[in-house]
Amino acid sequence: MMSSADSQLLVATSAIVEDVYHGYVNPDASQERLVRYSQYVTLGLGAASVAFAFLAQNTPIYTLVLDYAWGGLGAAIGPTLIAAVWWKRVTATGSVASMIVGTTTMILWTQLSTLLELVGLMGTIEGSAFLTGLVGVYGLFPAFILSTVTLIVVSLLTTPPEGVDDHFDSFNKPLSALSSADDPTGTPDYVTDGGRDVGPKAVTETDNIRAHVRASEYWDEGEE
Repeated sequence: MMSSADSQLLVATSAIVEDVYHGYVNPDASQERLVRYSQYVTLGLGAASVAFAFLAQNTPIYTLVLDYAWGGLGAAIGPTLIAAVWWKRVTATGSVASMIVGTTTMILWTQLSTLLELVGLMGTIEGSAFLTGLVGVYGLFPAFILSTVTLIVVSLLTTPPEGVDDHFDSFNKPLSALSSADDPTGTPDYVTDGGRDVGPKAVTETDNIRAHVRASEYWDEGEE
């Protein structure tokens, strides 16, 4: 458990300090400053985790895992992952907005019954079978829908990305074409051939396996 906890703290700290602060806020920050900020962030995240654990000590573990962890993760990045593969129009602003809406909705929906009790509306909800069932719906469903709608709307309202056509066009090409010198989209130098000279040059592990099978004449032996 301790190994998982410290690993998660280090990952979260790195995401905040390196990806956000060093990547966007202060790209010229010194290593000394980055280390000091990492210590502060790690301490803050650790304290927040302890406080959350204390406040949620009576919450069932499956609620913490399914609702806040997996549900929040699916609602936050699920629509963006799907859109990044299938939709050229998705933008960074739309993705960020989608993540915020998805995460917020998942958290609020999980605590919806508690919030309704605080504002005195739970009695009204319980008087309707439809509303009672609606409140009891797994939060990932409404969170995913709102996250997807936000992604689409914000992406359409912001500047579309540039240079994505070539990447999407490569999806419709055979793997061998991606390693061709005549390919108009260009091929990165790090495309691997699996350590063997094969033709066409292998660009995935699947191609590599096929090349090895072909070189071994495995299927030819069965015909003899």
